[in-house]
Amino acid sequence: MIYSLIKQKFGTSKLDPVFNIDLNYKIVDLCHVPDLGYIFVCEGVHALGYVDDNGSLVFPWAGNIENRGCQEGYKEYARFNMPSSLSYCKELGVCYVIDNNGRGVRSVDVRDGYVSAISNKNRKKDFKRILDGAFISTSSTNDTRGKVYWTISDLNKVFSIEDSEVYSLAGSGHSSFSVSNRLDKCSFNKPQGIKYTDGAIYVCDSGNKCIRRIKNGSVKIIAGSPDEKSLLGFPTRLKIKNNIGYLVDKDEIKYFSFGNSSIGTVYKSKKIIDIEISEKKDLYILEGDNEV
Repeated sequence: MIYSLIKQKFGTSKLDPVFNIDLNYKIVDLCHVPDLGYIFVCEGVHALGYVDDNGSLVFPWAGNIENRGCQEGYKEYARFNMPSSLSYCKELGVCYVIDNNGRGVRSVDVRDGYVSAISNKNRKKDFKRILDGAFISTSSTNDTRGKVYWTISDLNKVFSIEDSEVYSLAGSGHSSFSVSNRLDKCSFNKPQGIKYTDGAIYVCDSGNKCIRRIKNGSVKIIAGSPDEKSLLGFPTRLKIKNNIGYLVDKDEIKYFSFGNSSIGTVYKSKKIIDIEISEKKDLYILEGDNEV
């Protein structure tokens, strides 16, 4: 099938094509790596691919399409097991990968292609509990120190990993909406997209039709609301740059500004798969039928 990446310049409605690729796999996540291109993962495939800035496809780029495993090493020899989500840290030059059935988090140094496990290998039982059954519904982000955060929709929780230790960061596990002065007592409903920026974690609380911020031990709604008056329907993807947020809400891409309750629509399509934002706040939209 054909996947297309298009760019909408910030502040305009003009659309420019970036690339088109033909791929017989279902892309589920995409992230941009400066000077390399766009790294992606596909459903049911044990490898990462990428498209360079000129539109040339390299697949597989790291791992092996059919052979799963957990080996570390340079990208040609490393193995993944059902990777599902990506997050790039430009400060460290590392792409983090949620490796679902491998029950852990991997890092790929984009400078030399070396793949490492950043999860504690002695805690696979905990990763089984956390990652099993989370395929596709998992979304990840990271801060500049290499700490990784992710949501698991089926568990209604936000998790983090730091120094090889896994933590349940927020969420009671109950599928509902509630606030609390304790993060473990605050309830989410099918959380999906997640983004770390400026000391805060932003979460698409999809079933509650809102975007929530986790900061300094508290959770606050910054866009939408958990009622019929919400301007959001079911937000699933989220990207933030310089106090501007873009999100995928069903068949629309919407935006909001911090400190402003209004929400606007910038693009509509039934083929939206993922979004990215450039340093200049230009919006990149990945489209495809995703019917393989």
